[in-house]
Amino acid sequence: MRLHSAAALAALVLLPCAAPAFAGPASASGDDRIAYLAGTCGLCHGPAANAEIPALAGRSADEVATLLGDYREQRLPSPVMHAVTSGLDDPTLAALAAYVVAHP
Repeated sequence: MRLHSAAALAALVLLPCAAPAFAGPASASGDDRIAYLAGTCGLCHGPAANAEIPALAGRSADEVATLLGDYREQRLPSPVMHAVTSGLDDPTLAALAAYVVAHP
């Protein structure tokens, strides 16, 4: 099994355990919530956002926000990203994308 496939399988199996983490701490709001959400991105995308699933480094905030919206609407295939983005509205996706791009 290729490393990428093994990582995807592990993420899919572990996602139900981790899904509450994507909601953030109950007291977090605004910028704190966005920073918390962005911190969870590094679990799969790497600390410099350059892992190949896909790499976020070098993309514009608009491109990342569009990708996030496409995952939320299930126009792109990824059960993990469908779960991660399912409860996020457009302003949150845009803020998250801007944060990730500004904090590689």
